[in-house]
Parts: sequence; structure tokens; C-alpha cells
Amino acid sequence: MTITARNNTIRASLGVSLLLFVGFLGALLDIYLVHPSGVGLLQFIRGEYAQIRGTSIFSLLFLLIYSFGGGLLLHSFFRKTVSSEMFFFVFFVLSLSIEAARGAQLVIIAQNAPSYYEIVVTRAVYFGRFFGVFCLFTAGLFATGINYQRFEIVLGITLLLAFTLSFSIPVSSESPLDTLVNRLGSRSQLLAVFFALEAFSVLNFALAAFLKRNVDYIWMALGLLLVMAGKDLLFFLVSPAPDAVGALLLVGGTVLFGHRTHIVYLWS
Repeated sequence: MTITARNNTIRASLGVSLLLFVGFLGALLDIYLVHPSGVGLLQFIRGEYAQIRGTSIFSLLFLLIYSFGGGLLLHSFFRKTVSSEMFFFVFFVLSLSIEAARGAQLVIIAQNAPSYYEIVVTRAVYFGRFFGVFCLFTAGLFATGINYQRFEIVLGITLLLAFTLSFSIPVSSESPLDTLVNRLGSRSQLLAVFFALEAFSVLNFALAAFLKRNVDYIWMALGLLLVMAGKDLLFFLVSPAPDAVGALLLVGGTVLFGHRTHIVYLWS
């Protein structure tokens, strides 16, 4: 896959991320307009939908801004770089836009829509989570020295795997949890799979440091660890303090990973 083809693929994905961001803002406006006048949006969220805390709005908004803004900045800085690790890391960043699409649940509840739509949104959110963690795992595999340039095939496989898994997991039709996704029938097993993939992603970069005798890969592994911790805090813990810590970890880990990747490929 040529650098031009890579960049075009990322630009198209940035367009999708931007559309999801605009859609989220439209969803907030829709929620506000369908509610009786004189009640603020946050009071509306905290009051009538007590199970959905208003702070979740800010975490979702941050994810969308981070996903589009971070993806755009990383693409700008690394558009001429041959780094396969950064190519898949950018797609992880963009996948967070899909993960933040769980904000659509607010509209579904406000409009009293059928629970079927809640299930569809939940599956879409887990598609984004699967795709993101597969991208990080793939980035780690390439860091160890895999030399395969058909990135479009690898990307297609990760998309297919994410789609298959997300639409095969059992999803309850009960009202969404605080995290704005419906309860899963095999949640503990699914969490084990996610955490295992995240752990192996970090270990792949540690292995790359050993194989290539380059300490920068250890720093990249640390950056990846911070990023994954940040995104999981923003997903699982819906309250101000974890949201703030998660946001800082996500941004800090991205900066660390990007800086060390730049050093590794400085002369490439």
C-alpha cells in the first residue's frame, strides 16, 4: 500500500469521524428541543434520565474532539512517514469516534424509540471497541518486524473481525447502563478478551524493544498503556474525576507514542 493510498484512506476516515462529531452535536440539540422549554440540557439529563449522568456528555464530547483532532494532527505530522505502527495507531484514534456514538442512546430514549435501536447502537459501539483494540494489536505485531505491505488487506481483516464479533455477541434489550450501552450476555468473557488483546499489544512493543535493541519501543509501549488506560476510564467510569484522568492519560499517551515513533522513523 503506497503512502498516497494510506493517506487517502485516513482522510476518508477523518471525514467519517467529522460526520459523527456533527451528528453528536445534532443529537444534543434534538434532545434539548424535544424537552419542554425553560429546562437546561444538563438538568434534563440529570433529572428525567437519572441513570445517565450529565458528565457522560462531556466524556463523549471529548472523545469525539480527541478522535477527529488527534487523528488530523497525527496524519499531518506523519503523512510522509512509512511507519506501519503509526498507520494503525491513527485508525485506533479514529475508532474512538465510533465508540462515542453511544451518545445516540440519549436521542433514542428521548424519542421513546423501540429498544431495537438501542441494541444496534450497542453493537456499533462494540464494533468500534473491537476495531480499535485490533488496530493496536496489529501495530504491535508490525513493531516486532513483520514485513507485509498490503495494509489494505490487514485493515480489511480487522474490520471484518470487529464486525463479526460485535454482531455475534448477545445484547440485552433492557435500558442502557450508565455507560450508554446495553448489558451484554457474556460481559466478563468479553472483558477478558479486550484486556488480553490490550496486554499483548503492549507486550509486542516490549518484544520489539528487545529484538531491535531500541529503548524507544519501551516508551512506545508505555504510551500505548497510558492510552488504553485512558480510553477504558472514559468508557467504564462515568463520573468527573475518572473522566478527567482518562482524558489526560489519553492525550499524554498519544503524545508519548507519537514522539517516540517520530524518533524511531526520523531517518526513514
